[in-house]
Amino acid sequence: MKVLLIPPIHGYRNFPQLLSFSDFPSGFAYVAASLEQAGHQVFGLQLNNKVGYSSGIEVIKDRVPKAISKVKPDLIGLGGICTDYHFLRDAIMVIRECCKVPIVLGGRIITQDSEIFEILKPDYGIVGEGEEAIVNLCNFIQAHTPEFVSPDGKFSYSVSTVDGSRGFKGTVLDSLKAGWDINSIKNLWYWSGE
Repeated sequence: MKVLLIPPIHGYRNFPQLLSFSDFPSGFAYVAASLEQAGHQVFGLQLNNKVGYSSGIEVIKDRVPKAISKVKPDLIGLGGICTDYHFLRDAIMVIRECCKVPIVLGGRIITQDSEIFEILKPDYGIVGEGEEAIVNLCNFIQAHTPEFVSPDGKFSYSVSTVDGSRGFKGTVLDSLKAGWDINSIKNLWYWSGE
């Protein structure tokens, strides 16, 4: 399965703010490593530190459709913390306008406030550590795709967890051996839209 991961734009509402390499969102690297270790293809779209745009939404509208067209993902992963709300809202809107690829939302924004799921309306949400949960979700989608795609092409079913939300829960893996780590950022940004 092809998964496109899109970390949030740093300082989205006060664009542009350059992101230091020391502030790399490391959760995406762990998720990417877990997916690759399980045999899935992972592509990253780095939207930070892009010059020549007057706003973050311009970056999203320009770069995200191009990445989707090039990668042709089966799943798009977004995540962040509460201060990333506006980025996540706008990214989901742009993704919905250009394709019907399902979106999974993770990170502290959904772990700390699961009500955000009903506000942003991704197709899936991962509460808590996502390394195993994202792999389980991808495996589930691969196994059930013909059964849950509606005639209009929209994903219309939900996966229920104990608390009634649509999502998968997981725990941190003991070790990640797929070559993704904070020190090899170039692996995560395999294709950055250039």
